[in-house]
Amino acid sequence: MSQNYREIRIQSLEKPLDVDKEVLAQLRELKLSRKFIESMKRDAVDCPWVGSTISALKCMGCPYFVRRFKGTIHCGYGFKKV
Repeated sequence: MSQNYREIRIQSLEKPLDVDKEVLAQLRELKLSRKFIESMKRDAVDCPWVGSTISALKCMGCPYFVRRFKGTIHCGYGFKKV
């Protein structure tokens, strides 16, 4: 079975990155707990699509997001058509 995603390591930050209110509302609609959202605010990833470091919460709202697994985020950018 071929791998249809790339693994991006999650980085922990001292200060949280800003997250758009629309992204937070979208994640709350998915029934994610408030505790989980608060813990993810200090996580960041080097996004291949945007080309810079973004919040992991913003990444979870991306159409290329596949899953979050053991300290990495699996990204379908370059593999998945949106």
